[in-house]
Amino acid sequence: MKRIEHMSLWERAYLPEIVRGLSVTGYHFGRNLSIHILHAFGLAKSSQADVTVQYPEERASYPDTFRGRHRLTLGADDTANCTACFLCATACPAECIYIEAGEDPRDPVEKYAVRYEIDHCAASIAVFASKPCPCDAIRMDTGTLPAI
Repeated sequence: MKRIEHMSLWERAYLPEIVRGLSVTGYHFGRNLSIHILHAFGLAKSSQADVTVQYPEERASYPDTFRGRHRLTLGADDTANCTACFLCATACPAECIYIEAGEDPRDPVEKYAVRYEIDHCAASIAVFASKPCPCDAIRMDTGTLPAI
């Protein structure tokens, strides 16, 4: 990224980016309009125009390998693997993870997550939170939100 001191007046006006954005939008609009008109006359059947998914009446299909849901993993004794180290909450750019730590009754030196909450409405880039976990307590799992 260019530093602002080295940018010309033309670049600082953001005019080139506005023009570029409008040209991309205009291209897609013109392409889709022409394909729909050709389809109305029975032409260009091999071309398909882009369509908008009318959510919530229609749902987009996701591949089987899609990972879009946080999952807190459990240990052998059915307790969460989270040690309340707060690395995931620190790494989360949306600051949507809340952890309340408590002392483990079995080992007073260790901590565990008494409460572990993720605000899925604010979670934008979920993979950032799952990467820094040292004990693999949070993973990205299959499925989409909201869960049923």
